[in-house]
Amino acid sequence: MNVVEILVPVLAVLFSILASNNFKWWTAAFFTIITYIGFQLIFDLYLYGVTSVVDIIASNWVFIGVLTVFSTSIRLALTAVTGRLMKVAFVFVMVLILAGFTVITQVQTTTLGEVLKDEEIEEVQEITINPSGLVPWDPNEVVVDDEETINRILSGFNDLTLRSGVSIPPEDRIFLNIDQRVGQKRIEVDEHFIRVGVMSGSYRVDEQNELYQFIQELIESEQ
Repeated sequence: MNVVEILVPVLAVLFSILASNNFKWWTAAFFTIITYIGFQLIFDLYLYGVTSVVDIIASNWVFIGVLTVFSTSIRLALTAVTGRLMKVAFVFVMVLILAGFTVITQVQTTTLGEVLKDEEIEEVQEITINPSGLVPWDPNEVVVDDEETINRILSGFNDLTLRSGVSIPPEDRIFLNIDQRVGQKRIEVDEHFIRVGVMSGSYRVDEQNELYQFIQELIESEQ
């Protein structure tokens, strides 16, 4: 886990408390949202080269909510704590608790198999691979309709470890449109992340994204 992943929420809370010091205590929540998104934007740009405010909010809204409660509670409690030394000690302890909470949150992982299971993808007839996402006008689209390759895509990488809470819109993402007997599902794949379902959050792939590499090979074999 990157150290920056711990620093982002910790700095967001600290800066929000400092920024709200000259305002009402409830403004700490507002400042937390602004500072967290700002630091996360910088972090994503540093790590991936691309970022998105909308995706950051969509993937981290629960975490942002917890941080706002945390920072507001600290800001409110500080008004009741007397003495500079006591205030510093109180903030230090709370920051340690926040860092521990962040570590626990960030180390939680899942697998691609579990994510696909939750989506209930079944009775798949074909998968259309769109490298540019221009459905149905992508000139480089690849249609996969043989059962072996479909099973390879949907179950051959079930052990891939995913970490939630990261969502960015890479320029080279590939769209997998899964046609089922009833309805359609979508998977977005990039070198760094996977998103299953249009409305779901994204998952970062810590190791090599073997699914992405396999899809790239399928596309190259058809060109």
